[in-house]
Amino acid sequence: MSDTGIVGRNISSIALVLATLTVLGRRDGMVVDYAGGYGLLVRMLRDKGVDAFWYDPFSENLLARGFEYRGGQAALVTAFESFEHFMYPIKEVSEMLKIAPHVLFTTSLISDPPPQPKDWWYYGLDHGQHLGFFRVRSLKFIAERFGKYLYTDGVSCHMLLDRKIPYWLWLSCKALFLRVPRLASAGLKSKTWSDYLLISRNEERG
Repeated sequence: MSDTGIVGRNISSIALVLATLTVLGRRDGMVVDYAGGYGLLVRMLRDKGVDAFWYDPFSENLLARGFEYRGGQAALVTAFESFEHFMYPIKEVSEMLKIAPHVLFTTSLISDPPPQPKDWWYYGLDHGQHLGFFRVRSLKFIAERFGKYLYTDGVSCHMLLDRKIPYWLWLSCKALFLRVPRLASAGLKSKTWSDYLLISRNEERG
């Protein structure tokens, strides 16, 4: 109930996803939203033309029903505001990398020394669901464990990639797509209507 930023976060996440797909040269690739929550991001990405699918064993898919991930190799896994919920992050990353070679995720990094509980909102004391926190060296450890390149803004946005990228280009694409959202989906065809037709046919067959 306290996650009042859920809509704004998902809107801004579209630019992050499309910037990443653009730099990787995989705008036509499958994206799996790991810990996809209610399915809001998946639905919004599909509306933009991204071949996105939902995965989350702990939440009900309310907004992207019919587009649950059922297997196959994807181009990118996204995990927005979920790493801090993982009890076993290495295990979770391992599962993500079985789906795709690249992981785009957000989680706010904790300072060193760590702040007092009353001094950092990200502890999430009101709900108690944030289990673990990361520093850059923690993310480097994970990247090295899986033989990946780590890219991070040092604050909250991070990528585990299997190749080097021009990070400046990713930053430029992200800024441009946030400022001019229509450019983010240039060359992509919205799946809103085709998804409706697909779901309608499936319901008729059922």
